[in-house]
Amino acid sequence: MSNETGPAAATPQPATEDRRWSPRELFEGLGPVVALWAGYVAAMELLARFFLRDAACTAHTRIRAIMGNAPQDLSTLPPFARWDSTWYISIAQDGYAPRTGSGAANASFFPLYGWLTRGLSAVTGLDAWNAAAWLSRLSVLGVLVCLAVWLREREARRDPWPTLLAVLCYPSAYILLAVYAESLFLFFSLAAYALFSRRRYGFAAGMMFLAGLTRIHVVPMGVGLGLWALHRLWRREPGAWRAMIPPVAGAAGIGATLFACWRSTGDATAYFRHKAAFGVVGEGFGRTVRSTRDALTNAHANGNLAALHTFTEPLSAILLVLTAGYFARRRRWAEVGICLVVFFMNAYAGTLWGLPRYTIIAFPVFVMLGRLHRWPGVYYGAMLLSAVTQVGVMLNYVNSQTPAP
Repeated sequence: MSNETGPAAATPQPATEDRRWSPRELFEGLGPVVALWAGYVAAMELLARFFLRDAACTAHTRIRAIMGNAPQDLSTLPPFARWDSTWYISIAQDGYAPRTGSGAANASFFPLYGWLTRGLSAVTGLDAWNAAAWLSRLSVLGVLVCLAVWLREREARRDPWPTLLAVLCYPSAYILLAVYAESLFLFFSLAAYALFSRRRYGFAAGMMFLAGLTRIHVVPMGVGLGLWALHRLWRREPGAWRAMIPPVAGAAGIGATLFACWRSTGDATAYFRHKAAFGVVGEGFGRTVRSTRDALTNAHANGNLAALHTFTEPLSAILLVLTAGYFARRRRWAEVGICLVVFFMNAYAGTLWGLPRYTIIAFPVFVMLGRLHRWPGVYYGAMLLSAVTQVGVMLNYVNSQTPAP
């Protein structure tokens, strides 16, 4: 049990500092992590290109409507640039601006991913689409490194591979490679939590601020850190008041996003208004149950790749709740807060659509799944089934087939 589980116990727990990686250990541990990352990226890119049947994005008619300066030959787009990728690229190329087409606007997406894409494109000479693809790939590497550090220092696990494999095999893990902000956001969040664990509150606050400029899901991350900070205050740790700075910094990141909306569109509420245009509104848990029942019925009748995506939605909800219970038993309230808030943010909207995509940023789920390694048959069977499902869902995505992730 971690040293953060409650008041001082009779048996002293090892201090966090005793589990820190030295620079030499970190350097030596990077090699296998980089190899795992390179293998995953190469395998997913090869599979996507081999099974790509709609390279010209004929099914993705929104690209032309949203992007006035999209490439003439849409087959030159990276295979993982589909659906909402167009909105992030529009931020990179034009900033926040009113859009037509689907009736929504790019102000319904947080800006940092687009801003960094613009900067990477300027530095490397890549077009915005390929610069964004590389930003996501490099962010995945950062995620794996930060998660390995987190497992060593928070979980006292010297073997990170079961958890890292659980992340990369999860059915929605392909979204980390997509031209979406999930991998960048997860990198910032994991870095913030690892720094918070070391009581480097200033640096953790910086990572949380960046996360707050990247996705609205800084809310569950901030709740988790807030619970952890309150626990340290309760233990009366010296200087524990500074632990409240990182969650506040996450809220400041959201504030900066709203300010950017106001500067560009004259409307500080543009994010929420345009989310409503996408249909992302609070309709209650009863609506969620009914919509999930209908979606599963249709998926069973269709029996295609889209059905795989639909079946992972309730699975993700179950995993989030189970993970919250698992960490509650260990009195690890930060992890409990992350999972429950991610679940309720989606469930209260009236649908589980999109929950597999958001579960991938709830990293405690994969910390729990890594524990299945104690039963090798169960673990490797689950990883194989999950990986096969991911390939099917990914092929549905790269060919621009509904549902969107």
